[in-house]
Amino acid sequence: MKTITSDALASYSPDMLSVWQKQFRETGILIFPQFLESAILEEIQDESREISSEAYTSSTGYNLFVDDANDNNPAKKRLSQIQFDTKKSCICYDSISPDSPLKNLYHNPEFQGLMCKII
Repeated sequence: MKTITSDALASYSPDMLSVWQKQFRETGILIFPQFLESAILEEIQDESREISSEAYTSSTGYNLFVDDANDNNPAKKRLSQIQFDTKKSCICYDSISPDSPLKNLYHNPEFQGLMCKII
């Protein structure tokens, strides 16, 4: 099953690899526009919705400084009153179907090789 767009792995340039390495070092995040075929992405999203009841979820509230709001600095005290909320959901690997396109991607040697080169 093909999960990755034809040019996503096979034709990346050394320049692109350098960009991805720099992006990962600086942000800890990688963004691959149009990395998955649209139909595959939709299939993964549908599968995730189907097993979402099995997901572990957590939510966290924090301020701009991600620390205690009790600070004597008036500017920091005002800014620390701005609150952010995050909600995360995680589906355990063993809950994902063995024939899932997502598992196909995880085990794709080209994908694993690219990740090793980047990180």
